[in-house]
Amino acid sequence: GLVEDFDASLVSLQRETGLPDATYCHKRTTKGALNKPRHLTEDTRHASSRRNELDEIFYEAAREVHAWKRCCYGVDDAAVADFRRKNLEFQHSTGCHVIHDRKQKGLDNRTVGDPNWHGRGTDQYGAKCAALDPRKYALP
Repeated sequence: GLVEDFDASLVSLQRETGLPDATYCHKRTTKGALNKPRHLTEDTRHASSRRNELDEIFYEAAREVHAWKRCCYGVDDAAVADFRRKNLEFQHSTGCHVIHDRKQKGLDNRTVGDPNWHGRGTDQYGAKCAALDPRKYALP
């Protein structure tokens, strides 16, 4: 499935496998994060695109398979809306909706999308992290 069409992916999986229940709970969401490309620096976007060439190939294949499965298993917008309604009822009945999550923390939008957010090469992680081969580990 596709992250951006998560609920439809679950409905497709449910219909494909016979899974009796595909309801889920939100945990630790990134709602409110400034993680859209327009919020990222040019350097971050460039570094990401350089590392993601193969991801783009796999993503295009995944989009094609996802569209095929939605069609094949009859996962139309009405089916997705029905699943979302049932899932929301489930989340509220169990108290697992993100609005009930007291451990949910705010996000530091200064770090979203920045591959260096963890301080690689700084005293925070020391020389061992800085010495990692950036090509082998796809580090910035």
